[in-house]
Amino acid sequence: MKIDIGKDTKILVFTGPESSGKTTSAERIAMEYQLPLVKEYAREYLTKHGREYTLEDIRNIAKKQVELERQAYQENPLIICDTDIVILEIWALEKYRTSLGIKDELADKKHYLLCYPDIPWEPDSLRENPEDRMRLFERYTHYLRDLNVTVTVLTESDRKELEISF
Repeated sequence: MKIDIGKDTKILVFTGPESSGKTTSAERIAMEYQLPLVKEYAREYLTKHGREYTLEDIRNIAKKQVELERQAYQENPLIICDTDIVILEIWALEKYRTSLGIKDELADKKHYLLCYPDIPWEPDSLRENPEDRMRLFERYTHYLRDLNVTVTVLTESDRKELEISF
């Protein structure tokens, strides 16, 4: 699949449910196109602080994720993000039934690459939803549509053949 990101896009965000190929795809595209990669801060945070977390932990993760993204964006004309605040917002809505209330000031510069969960689940000590990926995919779809942002859904074959034109 070839995606023309256009002149207004400055940030490509891989998003979607757990174990849907986000990290692998983000790392491949960043390496292939020699673009900076903003990694998923939640993994670092939960590895350091433990798997048990609160809503306040998710807020702290979200603030740091936004900070890392903003910093990379200021230093580069185009960046790749392995997730962003959307995942954290959906996480808070799912787990705590509340919004984080954190504004994404860079949303108008993003093109979301929504990963369809059509690959086998890979167990991971930080993952929580092996049986619920399709419902969560639909939640991402609706959430992103409501944000009125640019979204491209990527299947496994799309992710493997993904080409970026800019």
